Amino acid sequence: MKKLVLVLTMLLAFACSSMAFAADGGDLNKEQKTAEKMMTSLDVDAAAGYAALAPTLSDDLNKALGEKNFAAIQSQVKKQFGSLKETKFHSFERFDQGDRVTY
Repeated sequence: MKKLVLVLTMLLAFACSSMAFAADGGDLNKEQKTAEKMMTSLDVDAAAGYAALAPTLSDDLNKALGEKNFAAIQSQVKKQFGSLKETKFHSFERFDQGDRVTY
């Protein structure tokens, strides 16, 4: 009987701790998808890339950026860093004002 109680207690403890580890998994998935959209939009045609990225931007950023500025940023990134060959997820950091996804 003692072994059964011990096993059930351990299972309950493992179940609770595994739920706590994955608490921000949804946030990570959302941030990672947004970052992937940004990375892929830098490598395609400016109009198509901006059209794919625009729904993820806030209204203020969307007004400030615009398609012309996006095309300029896109060419500047290609000039300074070259073309994108692959994307690999590196890390996810939480901050008070926002999160950082590094590739």
